[in-house]
Amino acid sequence: MSRELQRLNINMPADLIQQVDEYAERMNLNRTSAMITLVSNGLEQENVMSVIYQLLDRVLELEENARVELLNRVLELEERLLVR
Repeated sequence: MSRELQRLNINMPADLIQQVDEYAERMNLNRTSAMITLVSNGLEQENVMSVIYQLLDRVLELEENARVELLNRVLELEERLLVR
């Protein structure tokens, strides 16, 4: 990640700025550092959630495949019993 700094001017709701300022005070940061930390953490959490959803989809897919395999195996065993 590039550490080159660029100026960013944004408009935010006053109550959100207040929350950022309170966070900055608790963490002993200036407003800019608080914003950098909060945005970085938020983006990281977004990335983590994306990976979690992908993993969950894969688990559900594997679970469905296992059910199908089990059902096929049961049907195969029932068929063998009926043949005897």
